[in-house]
Amino acid sequence: EYNFAIDIVEWRKFMGNWIKIGTVRRDMQVTVCQCQNVAPTISDLNDTCIQANSNLTFTVTAIDAGNNDIQAFTATGGPFNASPQATFTTSAMPSTTVTGTFSWTPSCNQVRKAPYLVTFKATDDGAPDPPPPTGIPLSDYESMLITVIAPAPENLVASPNCTRMDLTWDASGVCKPSANPHMGYKIYRKASCDTFSPGYCQTGMPSSWGYALIASVGPNVTSFSDDNGGLGLASGYTYAYRVCAYYFDGAESYISAPACAKLVRDVPIITNVDVISTGTSGQINVKWLKPVADPFNYDTTIASNHGPYQFDLLRAKGYVPPSTLLLLQSFSSPYYATLNTTSHSDIGLNTQTSAYTYRVDFYDTIPQSCPAQSASSVFISCIPNDNQLQLTWNEQVPWNNYRYDIYKFNGISWDSIGTTTAQTFTDTGLVN
Repeated sequence: EYNFAIDIVEWRKFMGNWIKIGTVRRDMQVTVCQCQNVAPTISDLNDTCIQANSNLTFTVTAIDAGNNDIQAFTATGGPFNASPQATFTTSAMPSTTVTGTFSWTPSCNQVRKAPYLVTFKATDDGAPDPPPPTGIPLSDYESMLITVIAPAPENLVASPNCTRMDLTWDASGVCKPSANPHMGYKIYRKASCDTFSPGYCQTGMPSSWGYALIASVGPNVTSFSDDNGGLGLASGYTYAYRVCAYYFDGAESYISAPACAKLVRDVPIITNVDVISTGTSGQINVKWLKPVADPFNYDTTIASNHGPYQFDLLRAKGYVPPSTLLLLQSFSSPYYATLNTTSHSDIGLNTQTSAYTYRVDFYDTIPQSCPAQSASSVFISCIPNDNQLQLTWNEQVPWNNYRYDIYKFNGISWDSIGTTTAQTFTDTGLVN
């Protein structure tokens, strides 16, 4: 006979640190003896997942390899201590082959990050060995993990509103476990629509889908306005949004179905803020696009949308969006078709020490209700080091810059010295 003692240590994470909160010691006895009996075997089981308030039912088979009878086939684990409880029913015993049916319909209260452990045990009659204490029945164990996942928020809708997207979703089916509080929602966006569906055990946002987390909101919030951090979204893209719920222990729900939409182009769209010359009396060229006229977006046939029409170009120093008090120049026409000024060269600027931000407002018989987008020039800085210069630059624009080409003046013309997707570049091999 052999005795074993096992210490089970429990830890809790608090303020980022793991703290030991308890220890339980369990002991067991193992008897080693000669026997002819062969232990039964339980069919292999795979870990699985189930959405809260959905039913999980599967069968488990136990066979006695010694062609003897199985006299007990049981299941234990967390689902049998939950409310509602899991059930496990078996075919008639004793029998050489016994089939058990596991069934569980977990509620929202069972949603958590850690899976539930279920252990199945099959015990034979000990044959052909004589009855105990000479012969001892043998057993087989098979365990599996069941993760309970919260359902995704439903009915996500994206509605274009000027240069932003207004999102709403339905929280009526979102789980709110009593022991694992619902902490809120995570909101994701990307500039293309898709039809991806998560795997059965895939929670939250899969990293391979190309979405970016843009916001997290509280558990009682079911709407969000995405204005790209105040810069406005870029026109011409189809934006896709998805939302998932998250919980106190780090668990996440399934990700929602996508909501896809485009901006309505009823305001001017800035496309260029180009530094033409750098210096204390530099020059910046600004370009923009007119709103798209009827019948698509801006409807000139509506009485309130009649002329005269006007573009107001505004400018502010740095990256601060300009206010209406910073009017640079106006361009007007009695007819929409002849309002064709869509660029301006801004001269006499100190582009050597600061960036500049521009906005184009649009007016008809009444002021526009939608705020236009702001866009800044690119401003570069140099940090000297040993035989090198580290270049960094910044800009605040509503479009997506996906690549930067770096040029260096050779005394006559500009040479390309590199390409990067980051906003930094180091030019090496220089003479101090």
